[in-house]
Amino acid sequence: MSENLSNHTEAVTAQRAFNERREKLLLFLSNKQGVCGLILVIFFFGTAIFAPLIATHDPNKLDIPARMSGPTMEHYIGTDQLGRDTFSRVLYGGRVALKIAGIGVSVALFLGLLLGMIAGYGPRWLDNALLLVFDTIRSFPTIVIALAIVALTGPSLGMVMAIVIVTSIPGYARLARTSTLALKSSEFIIAERSVGAGPGPIIWRHVMHGVNLHRMIQIPRHSIRPKSRIFISPNG
Repeated sequence: MSENLSNHTEAVTAQRAFNERREKLLLFLSNKQGVCGLILVIFFFGTAIFAPLIATHDPNKLDIPARMSGPTMEHYIGTDQLGRDTFSRVLYGGRVALKIAGIGVSVALFLGLLLGMIAGYGPRWLDNALLLVFDTIRSFPTIVIALAIVALTGPSLGMVMAIVIVTSIPGYARLARTSTLALKSSEFIIAERSVGAGPGPIIWRHVMHGVNLHRMIQIPRHSIRPKSRIFISPNG
């Protein structure tokens, strides 16, 4: 009998979870702006991923006689100063932006989260040292740093990713540090320390789950936009 009761309880819980997910989906579908945004995101990802199939020309192929032409049946949105097809270059440029956003921001999020939790939970001297590093990085305009590094090392996608990662870490780290400081004095954290738990297990099991990731994930919307302008293609 107890087994039947347990199965019934699990079935009721599963049905309730299904109903909640269904209500959330219907609520999202009723939001026209949200659906429109989702369609645009899927469209951007699709054109970037399938750019080799959609592009009509080689993005780096020169066509000097057709340079600076307007939209035509051969070049849908015209050509640039070297005669390269602008439509194809936009599609392939989306692949670059997607790679920078996917890899660069993900690495910056992970490192920023880690350093922010260490700064918030660690000793005061470590917190001050990390804050000094974060403020130093943020004090330099991203464009200035990018142009200086590109002038010294030459243009490359890897260098752009490195710049995105380094300049994005302080924003993530400060948010993680603020959440960690709020959790540091919580009763369950104090109870963990009282039974001998070390900083590592506490940060891994409790602080990481309490950090406000929702606010941190919103940062790429602001951080990628200016950084995407610093890419200078090695091919011109």
